[in-house]
Amino acid sequence: MNHSDTMILWPSIGCPNQIARSKKLTVIVVNNTTNEDQIIRGNLLTVVGKRIEMNLVAQCKQQLTQTTVPGIWPEWIENQYPNVLVLSFEIINFPGLKKYRTLLCDIEVKIGSQVLIKPNSVYFSNDSSQDIKTLTATDIHVARRWQTLQDNVKDLFTRRKERIVSSVKEMTVFDTNDAWTCDCFMDSFIDANRNLGRFISIANTLWEQGQLDFVIFSGDLVDYKFSKVRYKSNFSFEESEWSFFENLLLGQTNIAPRLLVPMYTAVGNHDYRLHPYKLQIYGIRHSGIADEFTTEYLKRKGQYQKFKFRISDLNAVRINKTRHHSLNYYYQRINPFTTYSADLKHGEMVVLDTGPDFFCEKNNFFSRRWHRFISSALESRTGPRSSGYDLNQLDFLQKQLKKNKKNKPVIIISHAPVLNPLAMPSLKKRENLLPLKVGNGSLNYCNQLIQNIEFEKQIRTSDLDA
Repeated sequence: MNHSDTMILWPSIGCPNQIARSKKLTVIVVNNTTNEDQIIRGNLLTVVGKRIEMNLVAQCKQQLTQTTVPGIWPEWIENQYPNVLVLSFEIINFPGLKKYRTLLCDIEVKIGSQVLIKPNSVYFSNDSSQDIKTLTATDIHVARRWQTLQDNVKDLFTRRKERIVSSVKEMTVFDTNDAWTCDCFMDSFIDANRNLGRFISIANTLWEQGQLDFVIFSGDLVDYKFSKVRYKSNFSFEESEWSFFENLLLGQTNIAPRLLVPMYTAVGNHDYRLHPYKLQIYGIRHSGIADEFTTEYLKRKGQYQKFKFRISDLNAVRINKTRHHSLNYYYQRINPFTTYSADLKHGEMVVLDTGPDFFCEKNNFFSRRWHRFISSALESRTGPRSSGYDLNQLDFLQKQLKKNKKNKPVIIISHAPVLNPLAMPSLKKRENLLPLKVGNGSLNYCNQLIQNIEFEKQIRTSDLDA
């Protein structure tokens, strides 16, 4: 997407605009061709089919960095879209919320002959409710290859004609080649795509019963960005797993119904990854399948390698922070922020980004920690270690806490744990952990940059009292 393209940047499906007391709605549009003579109209279409009209109150072109938004604009967004069109609408017919706690809407903005639609990006909230009800899911790992894998297994393995039972226990995929059938795989395989579909169905049911306000997806929304050529990173949105993720949320597949509940998202380390990891290296034990079955599958596919690991396989954790940013489609279609806040009526939520795998950052690529990670990953396939927060995010968190004059509850959402000592060899001793004071309590915090002496000085000398 280039500078001349037109789209609604915010609100978005992963960072919707909540309308409770105010009847005003701000919409930020990327559009460098709009002139003052063009007629601009706006509507909201609720998920229950009601159209809500809006009047345009004001419009202005301004620099992106001067806009009033709930989070920190990523550097990539600032570089791609330095100027935006800010539209202010007044909602005419405010909908009733007797049955529902929230009511989700699509935004429709007409600029001249252009029609811009941002689905699931605005919601009305019932101000009379005295509590917050939400569902949270993490490590979604949506990917088309989970369906492709199942289709290949059906082609390569026969169906079980009769149940094979030993004298001790029922034979499974873990026991013998004779039990390696299509049925064994299907009985054990955990399908991430269908699990998301089940989650959406449960959330929709609770929402229809008046028992749910919104859902939170806290990172690793997709397993990787592209499944095609490893060295290329500029495929179209439709070829990315972000397109598949969006289609699942909007009910445009046969896997999941449309999500009828507002959704807030955070990113995880997998969301930064450009390409998939090799099944031969990591297997799919996390999906319920034994390594022995995976090996047999790869042999039947003709993809088994005698030498298990190659340097080129590191492309699986490769990221891009240039023009074709790893998160460019996430910014454009799902959520333009990785660090932001949301007003929850009776509290506040702050979403932070724990970043890509720590060894993907330039400062870590040739470090001893990177080599230790590779060796440990190959031997025991330990979990990945995220980069952690940076100072900008801590400053943002501090400002949001200082705004909380009434001491409302603050929920902090991020993908990786706040403290990851396994990724911090320099912080093996407990006394080296640096306290971040939050209100009357404290939070032990560290990230990958803490080993840098200058960074350590900044943390120790900063006034972090909220």
